[in-house]
Amino acid sequence: MFGYSAAVAMPNPSTTSDRNASKKGPRGTGHAIHLPVLTGPHNASGQGVAEGAERLRRRRRLRLFVLLGVHVLIAVHLTHWLVTGESIGRFVLSDAMEALELGRIGPGALLFAAAMSVTLVAGRWLCGWACHMGALQDGCAWVLRRLGLRPRPFRTHVLGYVPLITAFLMFAWPTLRRVVFAPLADHLPFVVPSWLASHAPAPAWQWQLTSEHLWRGLPSAAVAIPFLLVCGGATVFFLGTRGFCRYGCPYGGAFSAAEPIAPMRVTVDLAICDGCGRCTAACNSGVTVHEEVRAHGRVISSGCQRSLDCIAVCPHQALRLGVAKPAWMADGAILDHHRFDTSLGEEILLGSAFLVAFLASRGLYGIIPLFFALGIAICVTSLAWHLWRTARTGVGSLCGMALRKGGQWTLAGSVSIVAGGILGGIVLHSFGIQACLWHAGRLDDRIVAPRSAAFSSLPSILGPADEKVAQEALDWYLTAGSLGKGGWGLAGTPAADVRVGWLRLLLRDYRGAADALCAAIPWAEDPDRLVADLARVLLLADDPDGAVQALEAFIGTGGECEECRRLLRAMSANTRERVAP
Repeated sequence: MFGYSAAVAMPNPSTTSDRNASKKGPRGTGHAIHLPVLTGPHNASGQGVAEGAERLRRRRRLRLFVLLGVHVLIAVHLTHWLVTGESIGRFVLSDAMEALELGRIGPGALLFAAAMSVTLVAGRWLCGWACHMGALQDGCAWVLRRLGLRPRPFRTHVLGYVPLITAFLMFAWPTLRRVVFAPLADHLPFVVPSWLASHAPAPAWQWQLTSEHLWRGLPSAAVAIPFLLVCGGATVFFLGTRGFCRYGCPYGGAFSAAEPIAPMRVTVDLAICDGCGRCTAACNSGVTVHEEVRAHGRVISSGCQRSLDCIAVCPHQALRLGVAKPAWMADGAILDHHRFDTSLGEEILLGSAFLVAFLASRGLYGIIPLFFALGIAICVTSLAWHLWRTARTGVGSLCGMALRKGGQWTLAGSVSIVAGGILGGIVLHSFGIQACLWHAGRLDDRIVAPRSAAFSSLPSILGPADEKVAQEALDWYLTAGSLGKGGWGLAGTPAADVRVGWLRLLLRDYRGAADALCAAIPWAEDPDRLVADLARVLLLADDPDGAVQALEAFIGTGGECEECRRLLRAMSANTRERVAP
């Protein structure tokens, strides 16, 4: 959008070569793609090149204004909601999951359906012209180039499946699990895990086009700002322009699955195309346009986001947008346009590193959402590969900076090693914390106790075996807790605090249960139930004054909870009864 992409090396006008001069370097070298530049009767004139560059500037300026307009609409939408308290529902594509699972059809689900329909016919226009994350990545790439840094696409095969897999898990798996696996599980002779066979009923469709809770479920500014820095900036630095689109975005994964069906494609007139490669250099999606049109007569890559920069920059105007055979009907083998930087063994290591980094990040301390975890994982994986490759071969670069020269690590290389060591330590530590929570959850699931018994005055409600399992689960939860509470975590996990409170209640440690619930309430999205449970626990601990204070404090801050008010009325009448849940 803001200048030439650094996806490839720009042609040198003084170089002479033939039509097939674009050579693929040895697999795994990580070198840039060298583009051919022709001389002779078919070579573009200086005027043609200048006109193409001017058309490209105008095209990118138009796209910049369109994307700015998208951000203006977002600002107007938020302002209207803040002023009136209610507005049109969110245009968040992930709300399509809510429609599939709960039947709530809002603007986000309608936008997703419209975008998929357009993609099936005309390709990924939403990604190129209306995505705020795409605009952020283009802007960050422009800033990096202004600073003298040249982000180059990191080309790997295994990470390319990440958007597709996450899109499947978000938009297809819930329905597939309910419709196929849940009925099948009822006829199997063994118990199927709940994550594989959910028995949730089919949704009852209902419209929800307006909302009073526009920001519910979205991250706070403390999370959103680092998310934008990582997914909008760091991914460009480590993976090249539109790196998050190619290796992290689930929406892009859904659209890339539909894109091969689209008949509207970038096509070529081979009679006037000289294969100069300027189209590839201009593409901000990392597509080797000049090779694809030469091999297939059209662009077939599912990564094409229809920015149309390739059409604008062509000095002969040999490219155009038109109707052609869809990509899935491409003659012969689909071109290996990615020119992967990695070998098969490295792909396996990259996949393993990504999986560890993602599992370590996803939901960490109840803070890191899915998209943020994807951005962190792909950046960590890319950095690890660059350092490993540089150490093994003795040469390497990152965003145009040499990491090693003459057998010696450069300043950029030394900084990268330190950063890689710190990030690696954090990832491994976080993975250990997540493993503790996972194991604690497995043990916790084995404890079944009704609420009525848990909040009764019985001195014990668990048998010896269950009590042992509950204590073991509690120990693992505490191990994953914050350092200030005797654990190994850098912070606490609110969901784990709730489970700690429940287990302590079952073990009849009322004061410990109350402390755990107090720690979880400030972070809970819907704290009403927790506040009521806290009051009951305090009553069991013979602290009615504390129970009254907790209820009054919550109601005094605007909390709306009929159960809390019922408890408060009962205690204010000096009954001091333990009200059954």
